[in-house]
Amino acid sequence: MTAQRIPRTAEPRSVRSHAAQGTVALSPLLLLLALGGGTPRLEAQRLLLPEARLTTCVVLEQPAKLAFDPAGNLYVGHDDNLAPQFVRKIEARTRTSSPLGVAPLRDPDAVAFDAAGTASGRSGSVLVGAADELWAIHPDNAMTRLAGAEAGLENVQALAFDRQGRLLVGSSEAAGAGGHVFRWEGGVPQPLFSLYRPDAIAVHPNSGDIFVGSAGGGVTRYAEDGRWLAELAAAPGYTSGLAFDRAGRLFAVGHSDDQLYELALDGSSLTVIGEGFASGDFIGHNRLTFGPDNALYLSQPAGGKIWRIVIPEPAAMLPVASALLVVAGWRRRRRA
Repeated sequence: MTAQRIPRTAEPRSVRSHAAQGTVALSPLLLLLALGGGTPRLEAQRLLLPEARLTTCVVLEQPAKLAFDPAGNLYVGHDDNLAPQFVRKIEARTRTSSPLGVAPLRDPDAVAFDAAGTASGRSGSVLVGAADELWAIHPDNAMTRLAGAEAGLENVQALAFDRQGRLLVGSSEAAGAGGHVFRWEGGVPQPLFSLYRPDAIAVHPNSGDIFVGSAGGGVTRYAEDGRWLAELAAAPGYTSGLAFDRAGRLFAVGHSDDQLYELALDGSSLTVIGEGFASGDFIGHNRLTFGPDNALYLSQPAGGKIWRIVIPEPAAMLPVASALLVVAGWRRRRRA
């Protein structure tokens, strides 16, 4: 499969899911590593990083939102609102999984790493959106309830930090009729703007603009102060995952299909760059985040897997390609 660019006047094509076979078809510029169970295979038309290898890390039941700390440890929410569950920590060095905190939480699907302690009050804490509550799990595993229904929270679905390090909280109304994005100020969440069921939040690394994917359809762009800016015309119908890389490229995954996209920031088009990430209606939603290694990590609750995807930056690859050509030419001259 090659990357498919879709203009805003067209709908994303339907695709065959590869999830049952444990494979994913990607564009030539993608390298896929599976961090889940089984022995998934790498399928791509062309690899630009042939020295990389497919690795298996851990098996996690219904992984939800993902967050990294600077050391590369991964924190994984759990997409289950039927029984209390633990957030999991995956050690960067050993890839072993362990529960976080002293007690499980209800529906702990949203997570974020509070490096400076701006919301939790203690640096290095993990923030957890659990049903209608916001919790902090501190480095010593102690837990603090930060806010709940009394602050207007109903179903916390997304956590992110803005460019100034302030926490953004996406909360859906319990009845499914609306939703709000709050900003943590003065020790409490303050309403920033309203939209239907905000499910994913990503902040542009340069402009600070806030991009929100919702169950209501599409992706909406807001200014840092909460002003509505634009609706991205070309976006997945139900965007459950959004993430920016360091270069400012926006990636999205849809709940209603099995595709991974790169979105144009002006909303003019979206490019299909991967498929096979099927999400089950009653199993959970796919989520995205970038790690300290600038690789894209995608959780797939339906398959119980976390995928690692290396997407080379074209500009960064040009010096590498030029160096390879120089070496090849030097070797040919030596043989002559």
